[in-house]
Amino acid sequence: RFLDYSAEIEVKAAAFRLDEFPLPMTDVELAATVTEESVQLDSFRAQTESGPIHIGASQLWSQGADPNRPGICLALDLKGFDLSETFWNAIDQDARQKLGKLGIRGPVDVTGQLAVNVPKAVCGTNDLVIDCSNNPLTWNDRVLAQASGRLHVQDDRLIFSGFQVADISLESIPRKRLSKKAARALTQINPKGKVSVYLDDGFLKTGSDGPERIDIRAKVSAEELSFGQTDGVSGLNGECQADFIFDFETGRWQTRARYDIDRFLYHDRLITDLSGDLVFDPNTMQLKSDGFTAVFYDGDAFGNLKVNLQPDEVSRYELELNYDGVDVQMLSAAGGKTPSQQALQGLAIGRLALEGDIGDFSTSRGTFTTTVADMKMGQQSLLGKILTAVQLKRPENFVFSEIDINAAILGPELIFDRIRMLGNPLVFYGQGKVNFKSRQIKMELASWDQKLGDEKTILDTLARGISSALWKVEIHGTLDEPEVDAVYLSVLKQPLDIFK
Repeated sequence: RFLDYSAEIEVKAAAFRLDEFPLPMTDVELAATVTEESVQLDSFRAQTESGPIHIGASQLWSQGADPNRPGICLALDLKGFDLSETFWNAIDQDARQKLGKLGIRGPVDVTGQLAVNVPKAVCGTNDLVIDCSNNPLTWNDRVLAQASGRLHVQDDRLIFSGFQVADISLESIPRKRLSKKAARALTQINPKGKVSVYLDDGFLKTGSDGPERIDIRAKVSAEELSFGQTDGVSGLNGECQADFIFDFETGRWQTRARYDIDRFLYHDRLITDLSGDLVFDPNTMQLKSDGFTAVFYDGDAFGNLKVNLQPDEVSRYELELNYDGVDVQMLSAAGGKTPSQQALQGLAIGRLALEGDIGDFSTSRGTFTTTVADMKMGQQSLLGKILTAVQLKRPENFVFSEIDINAAILGPELIFDRIRMLGNPLVFYGQGKVNFKSRQIKMELASWDQKLGDEKTILDTLARGISSALWKVEIHGTLDEPEVDAVYLSVLKQPLDIFK
């Protein structure tokens, strides 16, 4: 070398600028040893538009591991430092690329070592602790949520500790960064609303092209979520505790969660206190929740749910639900479509088995059975109109001791294979169908007085067309304004179709 030198300097300056870090600095105080190849900082203090900078014993090289760029090894202590757009534009581009389009904005406290473009043997690795307080978390400069808590930044990962990300808008999740099958599943489920995530611990592993893997233990709180293209599930509030792993490259993920849902609506029907365990199997691409429990209009419900998330198929669900003690009056009044004068009273027990495409109720297929005990009805309810049609003077005082229904579900249509209503003295028996989309109803019932004989004997004579003293009831029109026609048959000369 033509010339080697070493100089110890102390500087106090009103203004200072470093080309490699284009944040204007003021009120600068520094003590350093300068050589031809590097600057050995003993201390550095300055003010910037982002906040104060304090750097302890550190070193800077004119040429780093990449000789076209300087090398930096800094011991940082920053309080209330603003991670503004100017800051993000100034930082090392390798570090920026590892984070991809993910960023944090606003004032933070930063302590630890920052290593940029230097060999590990010389400076070690990045080892920064960032404390956030309600900072905007961004993706491609769009705010996703608000972040609070501690981030530990190392060369290839971000480690979370007591870290909370609040008010995440599910509509703003960046699907372009997800794998095709993960993005397709998300599109099919179509979640909307906000969640807040509290990370007990975990990490985000980064690579040269951005995030690679996330592995966390977290509590998720949900606020007014909805799912499906038609918001079949809406108003969901609750929380779950989960272990979650996601591989950005393969799109494979695993999760095991315990959920406690305060409430949600399923097509205007309210479910409360839903709790259970949720497991995702990446081999079968299925979400399962076996043995969940819930409260359904003062009744108890329990069952199993399976969701198929195969990437090349429409996401489908299978539901098995058993219930007991459901308040029929509360259920019939759900959605505000049933006036009080049409309200029914009674307690229901039964089972529902249903499967179909998520978000498309028209594909639903299944079976429905229920038994209702001590059923009372308003005078203008459908049952009240039926009783009026068979000339019962005060239908609101009539009690069905038992109502049994077996039905098939075909999308919005409920096809009743068997309707049996046992009262005193009248018994009704028949079949029919209801379309909840078009609100159309069509039913045929037969009714007789129990004094004529036991139920089995009467059904046998009806099937052979030899009974007498029989009411034939036909119901048609809409659910809102059903028309009920009843004909008294003193002598039945042929079998009724409904008993074939």
